[in-house]
Amino acid sequence: GFPVGDAFGTSQIKSSNRCASQYVVLNKCIRSSRASFVSSVKSSNSNSDVFEEKESYSETDDWLSGSFSGTEDSLKSELGQSNLTTQDDSVWEARATWLQERLSLKDKEMDKLVQRFPNILTLIPDTNLEPKLTYLQNRLELNDSKLRYTIQKYPQLLGYSISDNLEPTLLYLQERLQFNATKISKIISKQPSVLGQAVNGKLELNVAWLQNRLDLTNAEVSKMIWHQPSLLSYSVCDKMESNLNWIQHRLKLSNSQLSKMIKRHPHILAYSIDDKLEPTLQWLQEHLRLQNNAELAIIIEKMPTLFGCSIEMNLQPTLNFCIEAVGNAEVAISVLRNNPRIFSASLQNRLKPRLREAKKAGISIDSACLMRMAKYTKGKWTATLSLKKRKDGI
Repeated sequence: GFPVGDAFGTSQIKSSNRCASQYVVLNKCIRSSRASFVSSVKSSNSNSDVFEEKESYSETDDWLSGSFSGTEDSLKSELGQSNLTTQDDSVWEARATWLQERLSLKDKEMDKLVQRFPNILTLIPDTNLEPKLTYLQNRLELNDSKLRYTIQKYPQLLGYSISDNLEPTLLYLQERLQFNATKISKIISKQPSVLGQAVNGKLELNVAWLQNRLDLTNAEVSKMIWHQPSLLSYSVCDKMESNLNWIQHRLKLSNSQLSKMIKRHPHILAYSIDDKLEPTLQWLQEHLRLQNNAELAIIIEKMPTLFGCSIEMNLQPTLNFCIEAVGNAEVAISVLRNNPRIFSASLQNRLKPRLREAKKAGISIDSACLMRMAKYTKGKWTATLSLKKRKDGI
């Protein structure tokens, strides 16, 4: 689903008939060249309501609620009083060529841009596209390369009003969250769709909810959003609140424990309970031989980033490595239970090379050595190897 606020073609789909129409249009655009794609969009737009303005939606749908502040009149003005059925192909081609040259896009990149946001061709270069591109570049302090990247990542930005959407949102980030120009630029690069959220709608709703639910100071909520800007776009009821309630109940955490965990790893609010959170907890409980939820909670509190680790690519291979290194499963599991940060050490770049170095230096591979291999800085590890050589008279 798309957030409401893209004025020209990502409005809420309210019927199966409309979903089917959109699917046909998008598949046509993927299979066609730019010229034939424009033709197909024009034809489809004249026969369906895929690209209608925003309709009413459920008040319980947080994702859609208040995410675009422009009025219908402002949306029409953004379109330059044109639509996909009133111009001939030369107009579309001229606009596409102008934008391609302005952003230094390759043919395939331009085609993809049009496919993702067809109504970009309704925007007039002189009165709409150039002012917005100039505004974004100056306001966000973007060089040509970063501007191109931002527009490619989220071309809908060019459909937003400067006065109704872009500037109010940037001022909110600057004043409410105390982000400087550099931080704002990086946030928009990570999550450009933030600029499509209404300040008095989803933005303030999410910030206020996070602050109240987790008892955060202004500085703490700003830090969380800096590390995870997508928090500004998530649904409170359907995503963040459900994740918090689930993890708090699953691990029997107090409010203060929960707040501390989320502050350290706000990505928890983004993960799927069924696909990520629960499978990770089950794996830890089983393979680290944890007896109850209290022991599991201790592990997660020590290292909440475990939720971000892949079981297949990280957790299981690291466990296997530790068991093989010390030659005793009980010892390896005990080390990992007490020092779960070992899971964050790279197998290929740290653990395996250091194991080879330790063996070559004649160091006994026990639990203490395992922890040193994982935790020591490069300098400290090198000093350890040198000390062993001096002791052995090498």
